[in-house]
Amino acid sequence: MRFYFATSPAFPRALRLRLAAVCAAATNLPLLVWLGGSVATDGVAPGPFVALTLASLMGTAIALFGSGAVLAGLPWRRNGAPR
Repeated sequence: MRFYFATSPAFPRALRLRLAAVCAAATNLPLLVWLGGSVATDGVAPGPFVALTLASLMGTAIALFGSGAVLAGLPWRRNGAPR
């Protein structure tokens, strides 16, 4: 719960949206680091950029699907708040 409250100002209020934001940020971080390094050194090569972008998007989809499956087993109230 400490992580939940610590990220309150930075992420959406709903738990599912917060988890989606964390998953998207975590799976796309390597792409952003690679992109920054490529720009700083010699420029962005289109082939690796497309491959890494597709891999990041697939990783994001897998993480969101997995976290959604985990959250599906939790009891929820009608307004979306956990019981």
